[in-house]
Amino acid sequence: MKKILLFIFILIFSIGFNQNNSAKKLSTAEVLELSKKYQKKAVFFQKIPHFNRDSSAYYYDKASKLLQTNSPIQYEQLANIYLERSNYITCNYRLTGLDSLANIGWSYLTKAAQKNENTLLEYNFLINWSSIKLELGEHKQSLALFSKALTLAEDFKSPDLQAKILMDKGVFYERYQLEEEQKLSIENLSKSLSYYQKIGEAKKPLELFSIYRSISSHYTERSSDSVYHYLHKIHSVLKYAKNPIIHAWYYAVLGRKLITSPIHGQSIITKSQYDEGKKKHYQSFTNIRKL
Repeated sequence: MKKILLFIFILIFSIGFNQNNSAKKLSTAEVLELSKKYQKKAVFFQKIPHFNRDSSAYYYDKASKLLQTNSPIQYEQLANIYLERSNYITCNYRLTGLDSLANIGWSYLTKAAQKNENTLLEYNFLINWSSIKLELGEHKQSLALFSKALTLAEDFKSPDLQAKILMDKGVFYERYQLEEEQKLSIENLSKSLSYYQKIGEAKKPLELFSIYRSISSHYTERSSDSVYHYLHKIHSVLKYAKNPIIHAWYYAVLGRKLITSPIHGQSIITKSQYDEGKKKHYQSFTNIRKL
Protein backbone atom coordinates (compact mmCIF):
# COMPACT_ATOMS: atom_id res chain seq x y z
CA MET A 1 0.00 0.00 0.00
CA LYS A 2 2.82 2.38 0.91
CA LYS A 3 4.51 1.64 -2.41
CA ILE A 4 1.31 2.45 -4.29
CA LEU A 5 0.93 5.74 -2.43
CA LEU A 6 4.57 6.60 -3.10
CA PHE A 7 4.11 5.86 -6.79
CA ILE A 8 1.02 8.11 -6.96
CA PHE A 9 2.90 10.89 -5.15
CA ILE A 10 5.83 10.70 -7.57
CA LEU A 11 3.49 10.64 -10.54
CA ILE A 12 1.58 13.73 -9.35
CA PHE A 13 4.85 15.51 -8.54
CA SER A 14 6.31 14.76 -11.97
CA ILE A 15 3.15 15.99 -13.73
CA GLY A 16 3.21 19.16 -11.70
CA PHE A 17 6.86 19.68 -12.50
CA ASN A 18 6.27 19.25 -16.22
CA GLN A 19 3.36 21.67 -16.15
CA ASN A 20 5.40 24.28 -14.32
CA ASN A 21 8.32 23.75 -16.67
CA SER A 22 6.19 24.04 -19.81
CA ALA A 23 4.48 27.13 -18.42
CA LYS A 24 7.80 28.87 -17.95
CA LYS A 25 7.91 32.13 -19.91
CA LEU A 26 10.52 31.97 -22.65
CA SER A 27 12.61 35.01 -23.51
CA THR A 28 12.48 36.48 -27.02
CA ALA A 29 15.88 34.98 -27.81
CA GLU A 30 14.81 31.55 -26.52
CA VAL A 31 11.64 31.62 -28.62
CA LEU A 32 13.68 32.46 -31.73
CA GLU A 33 16.23 29.73 -31.00
CA LEU A 34 13.57 27.08 -30.39
CA SER A 35 11.67 28.13 -33.51
CA LYS A 36 14.82 27.71 -35.59
CA LYS A 37 15.35 24.24 -34.11
CA TYR A 38 11.85 23.21 -35.17
CA GLN A 39 12.46 24.74 -38.60
CA LYS A 40 15.70 22.80 -38.97
CA LYS A 41 13.85 19.60 -38.06
CA ALA A 42 11.22 20.39 -40.71
CA VAL A 43 13.95 20.71 -43.34
CA PHE A 44 15.46 17.41 -42.16
CA PHE A 45 12.21 15.65 -43.08
CA GLN A 46 12.24 17.20 -46.57
CA LYS A 47 15.36 15.29 -47.57
CA ILE A 48 16.21 11.77 -48.68
CA PRO A 49 16.39 9.29 -46.94
CA HIS A 50 14.26 10.75 -44.09
CA PHE A 51 11.64 12.41 -46.32
CA ASN A 52 8.26 12.61 -44.61
CA ARG A 53 5.90 15.39 -45.72
CA ASP A 54 3.66 15.10 -42.65
CA SER A 55 6.58 15.27 -40.22
CA SER A 56 8.00 18.28 -42.05
CA ALA A 57 4.64 20.06 -41.90
CA TYR A 58 4.33 19.18 -38.21
CA TYR A 59 7.61 20.87 -37.31
CA TYR A 60 6.94 23.89 -39.53
CA ASP A 61 3.61 24.29 -37.70
CA LYS A 62 5.34 24.02 -34.31
CA ALA A 63 7.91 26.63 -35.34
CA SER A 64 5.18 29.00 -36.55
CA LYS A 65 2.83 28.51 -33.60
CA LEU A 66 5.64 29.15 -31.12
CA LEU A 67 6.31 32.52 -32.73
CA GLN A 68 2.63 33.39 -33.09
CA THR A 69 1.87 32.76 -29.40
CA ASN A 70 4.81 34.63 -27.88
CA SER A 71 5.10 38.41 -27.73
CA PRO A 72 6.67 40.31 -29.26
CA ILE A 73 5.85 38.35 -32.44
CA GLN A 74 8.99 37.91 -34.52
CA TYR A 75 7.56 38.51 -37.96
CA GLU A 76 10.83 38.21 -39.86
CA GLN A 77 11.40 34.68 -38.61
CA LEU A 78 7.81 33.79 -39.53
CA ALA A 79 8.45 35.16 -43.03
CA ASN A 80 11.61 33.05 -43.26
CA ILE A 81 9.67 29.92 -42.33
CA TYR A 82 6.95 30.56 -44.90
CA LEU A 83 9.48 31.38 -47.63
CA GLU A 84 11.25 28.10 -46.97
CA ARG A 85 7.97 26.19 -46.77
CA SER A 86 6.71 27.66 -50.06
CA ASN A 87 9.98 27.01 -51.92
CA TYR A 88 9.11 26.47 -55.58
CA ILE A 89 12.23 24.40 -56.33
CA THR A 90 11.54 21.69 -53.75
CA CYS A 91 7.78 22.01 -54.37
CA ASN A 92 6.57 20.09 -51.33
CA TYR A 93 2.93 21.08 -51.92
CA ARG A 94 0.59 21.64 -54.86
CA LEU A 95 1.09 24.97 -56.61
CA THR A 96 -2.08 26.39 -55.08
CA GLY A 97 -0.77 25.37 -51.66
CA LEU A 98 2.57 27.06 -52.32
CA ASP A 99 0.74 30.19 -53.44
CA SER A 100 -1.33 30.22 -50.25
CA LEU A 101 1.78 29.78 -48.07
CA ALA A 102 3.57 32.56 -49.95
CA ASN A 103 0.60 34.87 -49.42
CA ILE A 104 0.66 34.23 -45.66
CA GLY A 105 4.41 34.69 -45.53
CA TRP A 106 4.20 37.96 -47.42
CA SER A 107 1.81 39.38 -44.80
CA TYR A 108 4.40 38.57 -42.12
CA LEU A 109 7.20 40.08 -44.18
CA THR A 110 5.21 43.28 -44.63
CA LYS A 111 4.80 43.56 -40.85
CA ALA A 112 8.49 42.82 -40.29
CA ALA A 113 9.49 45.56 -42.75
CA GLN A 114 7.65 48.17 -40.65
CA LYS A 115 10.38 47.76 -38.02
CA ASN A 116 13.39 46.53 -39.93
CA GLU A 117 13.44 46.06 -43.70
CA ASN A 118 15.34 42.99 -44.93
CA THR A 119 15.85 43.67 -48.64
CA LEU A 120 17.44 40.32 -49.44
CA LEU A 121 14.65 38.38 -47.75
CA GLU A 122 12.07 40.45 -49.63
CA TYR A 123 13.90 39.85 -52.92
CA ASN A 124 14.03 36.07 -52.35
CA PHE A 125 10.35 36.08 -51.45
CA LEU A 126 9.34 37.96 -54.59
CA ILE A 127 11.44 35.73 -56.87
CA ASN A 128 9.99 32.57 -55.37
CA TRP A 129 6.42 33.87 -55.50
CA SER A 130 6.83 35.06 -59.10
CA SER A 131 7.87 31.50 -60.05
CA ILE A 132 4.77 30.06 -58.38
CA LYS A 133 2.50 32.56 -60.12
CA LEU A 134 4.14 31.82 -63.47
CA GLU A 135 3.52 28.09 -63.12
CA LEU A 136 -0.09 28.83 -62.17
CA GLY A 137 -0.48 30.71 -65.45
CA GLU A 138 -0.89 34.08 -63.74
CA HIS A 139 1.64 35.79 -66.01
CA LYS A 140 0.69 39.39 -65.23
CA GLN A 141 1.02 38.89 -61.46
CA SER A 142 4.23 36.93 -61.95
CA LEU A 143 5.86 39.65 -64.03
CA ALA A 144 4.84 42.32 -61.51
CA LEU A 145 6.44 40.39 -58.65
CA PHE A 146 9.57 39.68 -60.68
CA SER A 147 9.95 43.33 -61.74
CA LYS A 148 9.60 44.46 -58.12
CA ALA A 149 12.33 41.99 -57.12
CA LEU A 150 14.73 43.34 -59.75
CA THR A 151 14.15 46.88 -58.49
CA LEU A 152 15.19 45.76 -55.01
CA ALA A 153 18.26 43.99 -56.43
CA GLU A 154 19.73 47.16 -57.91
CA ASP A 155 21.75 47.71 -54.74
CA PHE A 156 23.11 44.13 -54.53
CA LYS A 157 26.84 44.30 -55.29
CA SER A 158 28.49 41.13 -53.92
CA PRO A 159 29.61 38.47 -56.46
CA ASP A 160 27.35 35.86 -54.85
CA LEU A 161 24.27 38.07 -55.11
CA GLN A 162 25.16 39.16 -58.66
CA ALA A 163 25.38 35.47 -59.67
CA LYS A 164 22.02 34.79 -58.02
CA ILE A 165 20.37 37.69 -59.84
CA LEU A 166 21.72 36.42 -63.18
CA MET A 167 20.43 32.93 -62.37
CA ASP A 168 17.00 34.23 -61.36
CA LYS A 169 16.74 36.32 -64.53
CA GLY A 170 17.79 33.39 -66.71
CA VAL A 171 15.35 30.98 -65.10
CA PHE A 172 12.47 33.44 -65.29
CA TYR A 173 13.09 34.45 -68.91
CA GLU A 174 13.28 30.81 -69.98
CA ARG A 175 10.04 29.91 -68.22
CA TYR A 176 8.20 33.01 -69.47
CA GLN A 177 8.64 31.66 -73.00
CA LEU A 178 9.00 34.96 -74.85
CA GLU A 179 11.12 34.33 -77.95
CA GLU A 180 12.95 37.65 -77.68
CA GLU A 181 13.97 36.77 -74.09
CA GLN A 182 15.44 33.34 -74.87
CA LYS A 183 18.88 34.59 -75.94
CA LEU A 184 19.05 36.82 -72.88
CA SER A 185 18.07 33.84 -70.74
CA ILE A 186 20.99 31.72 -71.95
CA GLU A 187 23.43 34.61 -71.52
CA ASN A 188 22.36 35.14 -67.91
CA LEU A 189 22.35 31.42 -67.10
CA SER A 190 25.81 30.91 -68.63
CA LYS A 191 27.34 33.77 -66.63
CA SER A 192 25.77 32.52 -63.43
CA LEU A 193 26.83 28.95 -64.17
CA SER A 194 30.50 29.88 -64.47
CA TYR A 195 30.35 31.35 -60.94
CA TYR A 196 28.54 28.44 -59.28
CA GLN A 197 30.69 25.79 -60.98
CA LYS A 198 33.73 27.30 -59.29
CA ILE A 199 32.04 26.95 -55.89
CA GLY A 200 31.02 23.36 -56.64
CA GLU A 201 28.05 21.01 -56.55
CA ALA A 202 28.40 20.16 -52.85
CA LYS A 203 27.86 23.77 -51.76
CA LYS A 204 25.41 24.99 -54.43
CA PRO A 205 23.38 21.97 -55.61
CA LEU A 206 20.02 23.74 -55.90
CA GLU A 207 21.49 26.65 -57.85
CA LEU A 208 23.26 24.33 -60.29
CA PHE A 209 20.16 22.16 -60.64
CA SER A 210 18.06 25.25 -61.45
CA ILE A 211 20.52 26.42 -64.08
CA TYR A 212 21.00 23.01 -65.73
CA ARG A 213 17.25 22.43 -65.73
CA SER A 214 16.54 25.76 -67.41
CA ILE A 215 19.26 25.28 -70.04
CA SER A 216 18.08 21.75 -70.85
CA SER A 217 14.53 23.06 -71.15
CA HIS A 218 15.73 25.83 -73.49
CA TYR A 219 17.27 23.25 -75.82
CA THR A 220 14.30 20.85 -75.79
CA GLU A 221 13.12 21.90 -79.26
CA ARG A 222 16.54 23.07 -80.45
CA SER A 223 19.22 20.45 -79.74
CA SER A 224 18.66 16.93 -78.44
CA ASP A 225 22.38 16.48 -77.79
CA SER A 226 22.43 19.60 -75.59
CA VAL A 227 19.46 18.32 -73.59
CA TYR A 228 21.26 15.04 -72.91
CA HIS A 229 24.42 16.96 -72.00
CA TYR A 230 22.72 19.06 -69.34
CA LEU A 231 20.67 16.17 -68.01
CA HIS A 232 23.99 14.39 -67.48
CA LYS A 233 25.18 17.46 -65.58
CA ILE A 234 22.08 17.27 -63.37
CA HIS A 235 22.80 13.62 -62.57
CA SER A 236 26.07 14.59 -60.87
CA VAL A 237 24.16 17.11 -58.71
CA LEU A 238 21.59 14.60 -57.44
CA LYS A 239 23.80 13.18 -54.69
CA TYR A 240 23.85 16.64 -53.08
CA ALA A 241 20.25 17.68 -53.88
CA LYS A 242 18.34 15.52 -51.40
CA ASN A 243 14.75 16.49 -52.15
CA PRO A 244 12.85 13.61 -53.86
CA ILE A 245 10.91 16.05 -56.07
CA ILE A 246 14.17 16.93 -57.82
CA HIS A 247 15.05 13.26 -58.30
CA ALA A 248 11.57 12.48 -59.62
CA TRP A 249 11.77 15.38 -62.10
CA TYR A 250 15.16 14.22 -63.39
CA TYR A 251 14.17 10.62 -63.99
CA ALA A 252 10.84 11.62 -65.58
CA VAL A 253 12.50 14.01 -68.05
CA LEU A 254 15.38 11.66 -68.84
CA GLY A 255 12.99 8.73 -69.31
CA ARG A 256 10.80 10.72 -71.69
CA LYS A 257 13.85 11.90 -73.64
CA LEU A 258 15.24 8.37 -74.02
CA ILE A 259 11.87 7.13 -75.29
CA THR A 260 11.42 9.96 -77.82
CA SER A 261 14.90 11.07 -79.01
CA PRO A 262 17.99 9.10 -80.15
CA ILE A 263 21.10 9.60 -78.04
CA HIS A 264 24.22 11.25 -79.48
CA GLY A 265 25.68 9.28 -82.38
CA GLN A 266 22.48 7.32 -83.06
CA SER A 267 19.92 7.94 -85.81
CA ILE A 268 17.19 5.78 -84.28
CA ILE A 269 15.91 4.86 -80.84
CA THR A 270 17.25 1.38 -80.13
CA LYS A 271 15.37 -1.18 -78.06
CA SER A 272 17.97 -0.95 -75.28
CA GLN A 273 17.58 2.85 -75.21
CA TYR A 274 13.79 2.55 -75.14
CA ASP A 275 13.96 0.02 -72.29
CA GLU A 276 16.31 2.31 -70.39
CA GLY A 277 13.82 5.14 -70.82
CA LYS A 278 11.04 2.98 -69.38
CA LYS A 279 13.30 2.13 -66.45
CA LYS A 280 13.95 5.83 -65.74
CA HIS A 281 10.22 6.51 -65.84
CA TYR A 282 9.72 3.78 -63.26
CA GLN A 283 12.42 5.36 -61.06
CA SER A 284 10.53 8.65 -61.25
CA PHE A 285 7.33 6.90 -60.28
CA THR A 286 9.13 5.24 -57.35
CA ASN A 287 10.32 8.62 -56.08
CA ILE A 288 6.83 10.11 -56.40
CA ARG A 289 5.33 7.25 -54.43
CA LYS A 290 7.59 8.18 -51.50
CA LEU A 291 6.03 11.64 -51.28
